[in-house]
Amino acid sequence: MLAVELERVGKPHLYPEPDFELKSGDRVVVETARGTELGKVISTSIPFVGETPNDAFKALRSADDDDLKKDYQNRIESAQAFTVAKDAIQSLGLEMRLLEARLTLNQERIVFFFWSEGRVDFRILVKELVSLFKCRIELHQVGS
Repeated sequence: MLAVELERVGKPHLYPEPDFELKSGDRVVVETARGTELGKVISTSIPFVGETPNDAFKALRSADDDDLKKDYQNRIESAQAFTVAKDAIQSLGLEMRLLEARLTLNQERIVFFFWSEGRVDFRILVKELVSLFKCRIELHQVGS
């Protein structure tokens, strides 16, 4: 199994070994539940016990210069999306603290991570963000 780090924090994601060569530290484009993302190979030799699920996501390819440029641009756009979403949260008076915005490599969705002490009805916020960014929007509550 291939261990890939997608975020700076959190456990690595495991993928079946691809049919192309990778080594620790390489950048790789992978499928995730959120879409196509850029990750960093942590290990290429993680032992796996049991059967790999048929619907397992795959490592698609080694990241090329275009992928790295797109990732850089996405980080800039994610920062802009963060600011827009933070302003929308404030104008709607929602009791939540926005932590991060992350745009997938293929730009098909933006994932916003937030913290709140309790449950938040953010349906209006999602509708606003969808109309502004013209892509799928996900909000994930962390902590609490």
